[in-house]
Amino acid sequence: KRKKGAPSIKLAYDPNSRGLFTESVRILCTDIDIMRPQGVTHTVIAMTSMSTGSGKTFLSSNIAAAMADAKKKVLIMDLDLRKRTVSDIFGLKHHVTGISNHLYDESLTLADILHEDIIPGVDIIPAGHIPPNPAALLGRQRVDNLIAALRRPYASVLPGGAPSHAV
Repeated sequence: KRKKGAPSIKLAYDPNSRGLFTESVRILCTDIDIMRPQGVTHTVIAMTSMSTGSGKTFLSSNIAAAMADAKKKVLIMDLDLRKRTVSDIFGLKHHVTGISNHLYDESLTLADILHEDIIPGVDIIPAGHIPPNPAALLGRQRVDNLIAALRRPYASVLPGGAPSHAV
């Protein structure tokens, strides 16, 4: 049940389901854990594709929900700065402060752009304002620094919707 004014979240993963899709995502998350090198507790998982509409956002959002369902703290970043698809899935497309603002304005801190427990266990950094040149903005060192800083508090960081050259 959503609180009044809470964002509308559009996910296919259902923690109460034993359906084919939900079980497939759970198996994928288990496989990701198995492939993680011994001693590594924090990972960055990037979905890339050269074509739009291939399911990067859909998959990363549902993987985040499944990992959180397994009691892991997950962060998903909307790096699709033009379409803001991850932000839309989590009902934050129209919140204006996000990753693009953080990359442009060095006075903004992580606390200014982070939305905690958007669903239990999943934090999100929305895309923010649409910049004139997203590729140039995502190429800044500040992206790498931010992702490196986020590895410690999260079991997984998912740069959702990112173009292949951004991660």
